[in-house]
Amino acid sequence: MNFIEFKKWQLADQPSLRHQFEKWLELQSDEPEVWNSCTLQATGIELLLRNQTNDIRQSCLTIATVRLNEELQNKGIFKSLLNYLVQNSPWETIAIEDINNPILLNFCKKHGFEKISSMYPTSLRISKSNLKSFPVAEFSF
Repeated sequence: MNFIEFKKWQLADQPSLRHQFEKWLELQSDEPEVWNSCTLQATGIELLLRNQTNDIRQSCLTIATVRLNEELQNKGIFKSLLNYLVQNSPWETIAIEDINNPILLNFCKKHGFEKISSMYPTSLRISKSNLKSFPVAEFSF
């Protein structure tokens, strides 16, 4: 499957974010350089995921962009998403790039995320084993 076929699949089938994430992992397992990033979309949610980020030498799950419609904010959806990604990511490190939202930045720091480097003070990382599961509903998007 190439990028155009992936986009057609997203539009035609409107798969859940979970299914899109699983497909992305499957596709990049054969071609990680080709599938190093992927945009996932569902009603009210948009994610840009990568398998790498600046100043982390090994592959990692990187949340480059996360957008939630206003009606989905402050309802535990991001926590639920993190739970799902941590449970299903094949990589030990989870990173979030360029956090401009002060609420999200404080949330990440409160839960043990650390700066990736001094060059990227708003990009944070955590080991899967150090991130506790949040007591929220299962991710269902």
